This record gives sequence, structure tokens and C-alpha cells, in this order.
Amino acid sequence: MVALVIGLIVLGLLWTLISAMTRGFASSRDLLNSLQGAHLLVEYVKNDLGGCFYAPGTRPVEVSPDYFELTFYCHDPDGAAPPALPDPQAPLERVTYKFDAATGMVSRNGKAFNFARFERVVFYYKPPDYDAVPDKVFGNYVTLRVTCASDEVIEINRTRSDRDRVTRNVVTLITSLGLSQKASQEIFPRWNPPEEPVMAVR
Repeated sequence: MVALVIGLIVLGLLWTLISAMTRGFASSRDLLNSLQGAHLLVEYVKNDLGGCFYAPGTRPVEVSPDYFELTFYCHDPDGAAPPALPDPQAPLERVTYKFDAATGMVSRNGKAFNFARFERVVFYYKPPDYDAVPDKVFGNYVTLRVTCASDEVIEINRTRSDRDRVTRNVVTLITSLGLSQKASQEIFPRWNPPEEPVMAVR
């Protein structure tokens, strides 16, 4: 009887240890997936911003007041043949990246990326300063702040306030992406902006 009781206690301790290890492994796996997804998200945004088109003296990028949404126009290679100097009518696509706090997913033009969930994704934009130094433009870059966590932490924090959020096993990736593409009217003098005007610098 004593041996049986001791055996049950040992089995209980082993079960507790194995369960904790399993949960830790699952949490680490989810966090790794989220980190890999964050790098992939940055590549998507970087690729789109590489084709960002805008008129000189305008604000190429717009960010929503809650910083969850990023909008800009970029060249759409699938819309028509790539623009060339003899035919400067560039096919444009209005691109919107949006983070949904309820699901932890990021979407591009309404289509969610299924490769990872995130604790939080916010977009910041530093508009260009055209008057700082002649022939030079300062600013004009987008900063992504992608907070990665396990699915368990994401679910726990979904209903909590910022002060009560769980911060263990939470990693934030911060990346700044410059808009290196020259203004479209400088490349294509006869280029016409889309029907919805590009936002002016404030």
C-alpha cells in the first residue's frame, strides 16, 4: 500500500512536469511562428513600399488615428505592363495594411495573412520634410512595431487593459522602412494621380 501511494505521487509529479514542458514547448513554438511571421510581414510591406508612387509635395502614406492601419498607392505590376517613359500612365493599386486586435491577424486589402497571429501591430509614419535642405528630403519612412507572443498570451491579453497585460514571452520587432522610390511625377512627367487624391502634407 505504501509503495502504491509513493508510486502514485511520483507519477503525479512526472505528469505535472511533462504537462509543464509540453505547455512551454507549445508556447515557444507559437512565439517562434509569430516572430517568423513578423519578418515575413515586414518583407510584404517593404516590397509594396518599394513601388510607392506619389506626387512631389504630397504625403505618400496615411496612418489611421489608432495606428492599426497603413494606406498608400503603389505600382500594380499585375494591372498592366510596367510603366515606361513613352507610356507614363502607371497602373496603381491602393494598398491598405490593417491589424485586427480581435483576431491578432494582419490583412492586406481585406485579405488576412494566415502565417501568424500577433499580440499587436502598429504603423508609424514620418512624413517628408521638403523644406529642410534644398534638393534633399528628410523623413519619409514607415516604422512597423510588431509585438509577437504565443497564442495563449494573445488570447489572455485580448480582453485585458494595457496596464494588466501579460508581458512574459512577448517580443517586439521594430523596423523602419524608407520610401526610396522617387516621386512618380519626377519619373513620369505626364503621370496622373488616381481619382482619389493622394493625401497632402500636413
